[in-house]
Amino acid sequence: MENLLRSKKLRVTPFRLEVLNVFAKYDNAIDISTIESELGSFDRITLYRTMKAYLKAGVIHEIILNGASKK
Repeated sequence: MENLLRSKKLRVTPFRLEVLNVFAKYDNAIDISTIESELGSFDRITLYRTMKAYLKAGVIHEIILNGASKK
């Protein structure tokens, strides 16, 4: 996981690694509420900034299914 972040020129932090571990648990698309429930105690702003950084760097991508929430 650390190598993935470094290859995308992102800082490696414990929180970013924790978020990546949540994604690694699932084989399919997940929504933000799933990520939030998996993390337990966290700063919501930090999570949204992390997600934005992952999207911009190409670590993850988002999809919208027929007007449903983003995944």
